[in-house]
Amino acid sequence: MRFRTDLIFEPDQIPDQWNAVVAKNNILLSAEFFTALKESQPQNMQNYLAAFYHGETLIGGAILQTLDFKEHSPFKNKSFLNLNNISLKTVAQKLLIVGNNLVTGQNGFYFDLNLISKPEAIKFLENAVYLIQKKIGKADLILFKDYERPVSEIIKENLNKSFQS
Repeated sequence: MRFRTDLIFEPDQIPDQWNAVVAKNNILLSAEFFTALKESQPQNMQNYLAAFYHGETLIGGAILQTLDFKEHSPFKNKSFLNLNNISLKTVAQKLLIVGNNLVTGQNGFYFDLNLISKPEAIKFLENAVYLIQKKIGKADLILFKDYERPVSEIIKENLNKSFQS
């Protein structure tokens, strides 16, 4: 069977079965929450969803967010010695978050682990990162946010493999 990842940019693109599959255990991944995020997001933040499929079956989903610090008003101060501007120019102007920057805890994704293994799920998340950067531009910094230790260890292991190849 074929695996695929679909990016969702607007609430009207959310698959009909999203809430029944992805959000059934976490309201912070619901279509309604995504709609509220899109309607209230600050100018420097964008919210996206990724839908993960095995064949035609939705098996998971994730939220991704970008923060553009060039558009964040505290960082628009043009003062020569502004430490925020100095650090921003040397570290990151565009941040991609795999997860939800607005809440704590593992609220950034859901996979039906009866249909996919944790390492396969992490590969889906990595693919979503690749696809979103291909669509909207490369991030200066990527943050996988608030994952429980077993999941974070798998992410760390897979990312190390990616960087070594």
